[in-house]
Amino acid sequence: MLEPVQSDQELIRDIDDTIAVTPTLWWLGHAGFVIRFANITFYVDPCLSELAGRERRVKTPLAGGLVEHADMLLATHAHPGHLDVGSLVHMIERSKRAKLIL
Repeated sequence: MLEPVQSDQELIRDIDDTIAVTPTLWWLGHAGFVIRFANITFYVDPCLSELAGRERRVKTPLAGGLVEHADMLLATHAHPGHLDVGSLVHMIERSKRAKLIL
C-alpha cells in the first residue's frame, strides 16, 4: 500500500519552505492534499486523526495538531474519508487565520 514519503515536522518544514509561482502539491494519503501557492497553504480533505488512519489502514503523515500554517481548509463532502472533524478542530485551533470551507 502506498504511503506519503514525508511526515511530521519534515513535511511541515518542506511546505513552509516552499514559495513557488506555480502551485505545489503534497499527498496526505487517500483523498487528502496540501496545496501551496506563493505563501498560501490550502488543505483539501485532510484526514489526519488516528481514527481516520485506522479506517483507511494507512499511517497518516502528520497530526492535525502540528498544522499551524493553514490558510484554507476544504472538506469536499461529508464522508469519513473527506471530512475528519478530529483533524479539522485541531487545525483550526492552531491555524488562527484559517478559513474552513465545507
